[in-house]
Amino acid sequence: MPITCPVCQKHNPHLFFVRKQVPIHQNLVIASHKEAVSIPRGNLSIAICDKCGFAFNCEFDANIEHYGSHYDNGQEWSATFKEHTKSLKHYLLNEKSLRNKTILEIGCGQGEFIADLVRDANYKNKGIGLDPSYVGHSSVLNGQLQFYPVLFDADFKDVSFDVVIARHLIEHIADPMVLLAQIFECLKNAGGGRVFFETPCLEWILTNKVVWDFFHEHCSYFSASSLRTAFELTGLTVESVTHVFNNQYLWLEASVPNKACSLIDCVVDLNPNKQNRFIPGTGHPIVDFKQLTERGVRSAILMNPRYAEENQALLSATNMAVTLIA
Repeated sequence: MPITCPVCQKHNPHLFFVRKQVPIHQNLVIASHKEAVSIPRGNLSIAICDKCGFAFNCEFDANIEHYGSHYDNGQEWSATFKEHTKSLKHYLLNEKSLRNKTILEIGCGQGEFIADLVRDANYKNKGIGLDPSYVGHSSVLNGQLQFYPVLFDADFKDVSFDVVIARHLIEHIADPMVLLAQIFECLKNAGGGRVFFETPCLEWILTNKVVWDFFHEHCSYFSASSLRTAFELTGLTVESVTHVFNNQYLWLEASVPNKACSLIDCVVDLNPNKQNRFIPGTGHPIVDFKQLTERGVRSAILMNPRYAEENQALLSATNMAVTLIA
């Protein structure tokens, strides 16, 4: 039976790494030596697609995986990793302006990351955390944050949220296109939204020969190009794919395209009360001019020539390569 790439559907990817009978979990907390050595085992047969660059375990058996309350992949005990997550939170709250949002984090662990996005009342965010291993209270921060010990699926289609965050989740999903399609449909039905994903970088693993990063829990491995391809094939608009954590991880930002925004990406207004809101009728997002570069905007239509000099001065002062069209 031919092997098919789960992302681009190309047949017969190249098999390049094989290990038989490896433990199905490396992040399961096990209380006894006997239980540890008798843990169920599975096979690694890592194939890579020469069309899109996606790699995956073609012998992965999802039926033997168990992400329950004894699963613990938390890395917050490390000061180095904690500094990384701290910088991501600051970036999302301040540079990406996550304010007055309902944020869904899929694979939230014990909820430390999403709690910090909701905790500060100045940002007025609400949150929903999903993870089968979650063992805390179902409602925290005075009801602003809700937790469910489950993974995301089509049952959440009626839940309203503006932002989806999934850090170190998609590498555990055997068919990532199903997950992305479900996210896309939920956000599209809600009128749009933003998506932020973090996952290990396949190029970093291969370049540094970190072969121990191939293990049964991780069945999907993305390069920068294959990560972009997966999201774009789903229908999401990929705004950026960057390397973070000293190139070890990929950080992707995407959004649901608005048909009215096919030619015009956004509207700029210096009034902070209008920023992060939307234009009546077309629904174009209203942004600060400093966001143009990160949104990939290279040309801006000047609606009133009286402000040409002021706008050009703002762009020049920040070295932004945006051309004003009068």
